[in-house]
Amino acid sequence: MPPLRLRLRPRADRRIRAGHPWIFSNEIADDVAALPVGGAVDVHDAAGELLGRGYCNPRSLIAVRMLSRATPDIDAAPFWTARIAAAVAHRERIYPGRRSLRLVNAESDGLPGLIVDRFA
Repeated sequence: MPPLRLRLRPRADRRIRAGHPWIFSNEIADDVAALPVGGAVDVHDAAGELLGRGYCNPRSLIAVRMLSRATPDIDAAPFWTARIAAAVAHRERIYPGRRSLRLVNAESDGLPGLIVDRFA
């Protein structure tokens, strides 16, 4: 299923353009309750310009978590595989040989809301 189109209120795009990964429910011009839980959305500013793609939770104050400033297929395995592999490689460079650590740290690894820990 293609992502839904989500439109922000005027001036609500400033934080997203600056790199912030969250969109709060009060920043959305469209009916937040109509958004699918966990569904992909293409985020547009009030003028219709595409800002990127994320996934939504209409039941949360953080209604959208941005995954990309482009529009890759965030439901496709290559997107997730590449992001997770990059996060794991980064941790292995920083903590070589460590057996217990956080492999994926949500927003800092470009995967908002996802945390993966490895325990020895």
